[in-house]
Amino acid sequence: MTRLFYCVAAFAFATLAPFARAQTAINSSAPGIQALNFGVGCGSAVPYPTNTDDSTPEPVFAYVITNPLAQFVSVHFVDFNLPKNDYVVLRAANANDPETTVVTYHGDEESGDFYSIALQTTSIIVEFYTERTDPSVGAQPVNTFLCMGFTVDSYRFLAQPALNGKSGQEEVCGADESQEAACYTSYTDAYQASKAVARLLIHKSTGSFFCTGWLIGSEGHVITNNHCISTQAHASKTEFEFMAEGATCATNCDKAFGCGGKKRASSATLIHADPALDYALVKLSINLSGEYGYLQLRDDGAKLSERIYIPQHPAGWGKHIAMKTDSGWGMVTSLTTSGCATNQVAYMLDTQAINSYKLIDSMQSLNILPENAIYKAPTQMPSTSPPTAAPTTAPTNAPAKKTTINGTIKSTATVTSVDYVDFKILSDANVELDILSMEAVTSGGSTRYVDVNGDCNAGYLDSSIALFSVDTRTGAMTGIAVNDNSSTGVGSADGSISKADSYLNVPLKAGTYRLAVSASGLTTAQAVKKQMPLSAKVLVCDKGISSYGNYRLTISSSATVTAVPPESYIGSQCNAANPNAPYNKCPYHREAALTTATGVEGTIVRSQNAVSVDYIPFTVPSFTRFTMELASYGSDDITGYKDVNGFCESAYLDGVVYLFRGKSSTLTAANLINSGDDDNNFVKRTHYHSISFRDPYLSLALPAGDYTLVVGRYPLSLEDAIARKSSTAVATLTPQSCGKASGRGHYLAILSASNKLAITSPRSFSGSRCPNNVDQPQHPTHIMGKSTDHHIAAKQEFLSLEQSLNQTADDASTCLKLLKKELSEYDSRHGHHFTNTAKSYLRSDMRAAKDTASDMKHVARKINKAHKPSRSEVESARNVMDATAKAMDILKTTARNYDKKNGKSTGVKGTIEHVVGENNNAKENKKGLFGTSDKNKDENRGGLLGMGNKDKYGHGNHGGGILGSSDTVESLVKSTLRDNFSLSPLSHQITVAGKSLSSSSSIVEKAKEAIHDVKDKLKTSPTHEGHHAKHPVYP
Repeated sequence: MTRLFYCVAAFAFATLAPFARAQTAINSSAPGIQALNFGVGCGSAVPYPTNTDDSTPEPVFAYVITNPLAQFVSVHFVDFNLPKNDYVVLRAANANDPETTVVTYHGDEESGDFYSIALQTTSIIVEFYTERTDPSVGAQPVNTFLCMGFTVDSYRFLAQPALNGKSGQEEVCGADESQEAACYTSYTDAYQASKAVARLLIHKSTGSFFCTGWLIGSEGHVITNNHCISTQAHASKTEFEFMAEGATCATNCDKAFGCGGKKRASSATLIHADPALDYALVKLSINLSGEYGYLQLRDDGAKLSERIYIPQHPAGWGKHIAMKTDSGWGMVTSLTTSGCATNQVAYMLDTQAINSYKLIDSMQSLNILPENAIYKAPTQMPSTSPPTAAPTTAPTNAPAKKTTINGTIKSTATVTSVDYVDFKILSDANVELDILSMEAVTSGGSTRYVDVNGDCNAGYLDSSIALFSVDTRTGAMTGIAVNDNSSTGVGSADGSISKADSYLNVPLKAGTYRLAVSASGLTTAQAVKKQMPLSAKVLVCDKGISSYGNYRLTISSSATVTAVPPESYIGSQCNAANPNAPYNKCPYHREAALTTATGVEGTIVRSQNAVSVDYIPFTVPSFTRFTMELASYGSDDITGYKDVNGFCESAYLDGVVYLFRGKSSTLTAANLINSGDDDNNFVKRTHYHSISFRDPYLSLALPAGDYTLVVGRYPLSLEDAIARKSSTAVATLTPQSCGKASGRGHYLAILSASNKLAITSPRSFSGSRCPNNVDQPQHPTHIMGKSTDHHIAAKQEFLSLEQSLNQTADDASTCLKLLKKELSEYDSRHGHHFTNTAKSYLRSDMRAAKDTASDMKHVARKINKAHKPSRSEVESARNVMDATAKAMDILKTTARNYDKKNGKSTGVKGTIEHVVGENNNAKENKKGLFGTSDKNKDENRGGLLGMGNKDKYGHGNHGGGILGSSDTVESLVKSTLRDNFSLSPLSHQITVAGKSLSSSSSIVEKAKEAIHDVKDKLKTSPTHEGHHAKHPVYP
């Protein structure tokens, strides 16, 4: 208790008395300086504590400073000498104060005489914490030659202009045309250069002063005025604050210390100061040039009428940029003006006092003019040598090591992608990041196109890049630099023909970095999100906005650089097979000829409240030209109604399609690439089946990836396409039959590409093909110039077989996962948590079933790699299907054995079956994996003869009834398999694929096919489960 009482007493003593003293003593001999005298130890009224109670987190001393006139509060410490783990904390006294910075000084971080970081508030609290241990245990390291503790002898609360003798000649002329820095973010180069400009707060014996300075060179030097910093004492007591600017153009930062930034240093080393030329060069203890960039001096002098701009902190305000005058752009108006000195550069841009060492930048070179207005041009060297080395000149020779990376930026209808190029640099060095993309060259009023990167593709972009450092532990990204257009004289070494190609040359520390690449106008926030709004700067030849644009990044450095490409590049098209050249202005552009066409059948159905929408997912393996013809509308408006697709039924729709990038499960408006309704160029095209302009048509180049084609009927909104149902005009319009509203309409979507697409059918088709296509239009049906002969038909059916095998394998895996979950719930319901669980009893059989089903993928791969379709693939598919069916039946048998082992009653019906000995597998085949004849009847039975309560246990067929089954594992397994898995689509496709192989099969082969066909018709008749399963896709 003695130690705790001492801490509380010290706290009370330290906080109560100073209040009155700090509130009243606000006058001093120098402006903005207030004398004080408090502290701990070293002769202060409060002795240094000998030991503390480690369980109490409260400070052992606290002192509040309040001054209603303060712009800020910066405390002056003297005799600061604390043990390593003891520390002082400074923060705003009011918990609701906008100033949230908390400053901490540990004993091993500061010592002696220094000023604290300025806190922008009128009241602060100084708190002292100690973790000093009991002397019997051990003491913390401390300078034993000095007394232990600290003293505060004053604080600063106001800053004033740092003026020289000619500052009265510097003023705003007319209306102040300088603006908040954020107003010029669209002037990317100027704004990025302004990041190197800092607000300085300098504490001198005569008061505190605001100045402007900026990073010069790549080694962490800062240049400002001699009348700001002229001695090492000034440099040692200067605070350097970067990015002190408003977040938006509308933010008002027009006050001293307005719009606080990041205070990155509180002292510097003076390199050289020259009173005649009024400049001072200092070096920070931390090199910030890699974070904020840096500026360089230009060799040649200013040029008359040259456009200039001035980033500045006028009067200590938040950062402004002066770029315009009352009548136009800021320019150099004279090279021979007198006044402060002879042969001065004159300009008309608004600056104020305290805008010390104005940064006058050329808009052309983005370098600093060596002849600054109101200061004598530095045409002669300083009379004395600098005490330490000045910044070295920036490297002029291109670094030796180069890494080249290709990528493609892609756009949807609403967003443009952002590529990430991650790279590591193994040692400190300058790194050059150079983009090559623009292929348009305009001169003399005409534009020509050049294949700058030699990839035989005319997709390009007007680029932007953003460079970030990456924390490898957290993945956090910290912005370093952004560039849109390259400056004159740089960025052309890679073959660039346009300034629109982005370029950066920055000094970097060894570490991990990320370069974001996208279209012009990219912001750092968009780069972090990895997408930007749809850009009009992603182009192809002279055709305007494109869905893709290629670029090449060259990383050059003297250090070793390892980079990871974004894997977005569509690849060179120079070796495209039988290439087309679709763009007259870009004859170098090549696209492989279309070689495959796949027809996908589907049916759009009208219900009472909505009209259905179909999804057709497909995967593009490599860059291709893609076309889609939707053949459905049954009239050409001239000759009447026709059976367009040979379905022997008048059932059609006025189609609408949407094309999305991505899988069907993740569609959003941001994924939309294209859409189609009426085909405005219908009469110009050669069609497969379509006879009406109402059938939509798409043609576009697609990079590799997953896509989803959405098919519906007019009107189909984007929202309804994503929702997968149309709720507009449900009772009217199409689907139609011979001009009258009907319940369904069929379509054939014909997808063509230069390479094989992996397509998944929507499984919605409810029609049938007729043997003779009555009234089918006599349009030639061709695939890429070849007739739809027997061989091509077979290839399409085997493609469908491959897809069906993969889909069935996926369905089996999903079903078994669901079964596993259902068994866990069954065990929980019956209190089987550790032993004798149904889940563990069936585990090995479920694993075997999963392995057997996964063999379908192996057969699918075999079909994919086969040179041509063959009967061996058909037999392999049939064998693996039969093995899967057997594995699923074993699950039911194992489940029945588990029930018997646990004495589960199977009801009267089950008992009779057991006595009579009916083959349960045979019965299950009537209503299981290959279809069910009485599924609807079974599900509708209730009461004593069926299910007393369908949802009693959360499973449709698990409960009740004298003749029904009890809550058994067998019934659970049967219902789960029946409701979630079917082999009938695969069985049907196996038969169809076998029949497509040869028109001259042997008698035996035809007999086998006939038998299988009969079986399939029985299994998949309209009254059986699985009738609406997947149908084959064909050209």
